[in-house]
Amino acid sequence: MNIIDFKKPAKSALRGHPSAPVLEKVLTVVLKTDVPVLMGICSDGLRSNSMILGGEFRGEFISGSVLSGGSSSLVELSAELIFLDTRFTLITQLGELINVESRGVMLMDEAGQQELQNGIWPISEGHYQCTCTPRFQVSLGANEWLDKSAFIGKIEYIHANETLMSFYRMKF
Repeated sequence: MNIIDFKKPAKSALRGHPSAPVLEKVLTVVLKTDVPVLMGICSDGLRSNSMILGGEFRGEFISGSVLSGGSSSLVELSAELIFLDTRFTLITQLGELINVESRGVMLMDEAGQQELQNGIWPISEGHYQCTCTPRFQVSLGANEWLDKSAFIGKIEYIHANETLMSFYRMKF
């Protein structure tokens, strides 16, 4: 067994400037949801839950549908900040299952906050910014790369019951 002496000075390694990751769009998912149910004020904020009823997805080499039964929750922490947690399962045209767990953050400007206070949903485009970090679970095989990459996502609310999620793989 090797023991590392962290007190001993090490030679500094000269490395080039690391390049920024490039984003490659890999999946576009349209989620269909039911009407959100207001759970009320919880220990972490004002929470609402909705059930995922279905949807569809596509990528360069993969496409299919969203299975019903997933869930989406929003937790309003302040007038401008909402945390998101979405879990659902995709099924490819070949019958392969892909579990998706996505956590995100929505920031709203004053106009977006006012719309939300007035019961308007979705908030008008340009008055919010919503990003997420998806994680995928797949069986061994052709889609294994989803489990071995880092992703970031952008969320857009198209209609009251329709959400567009675009997922990007970070490549170095």
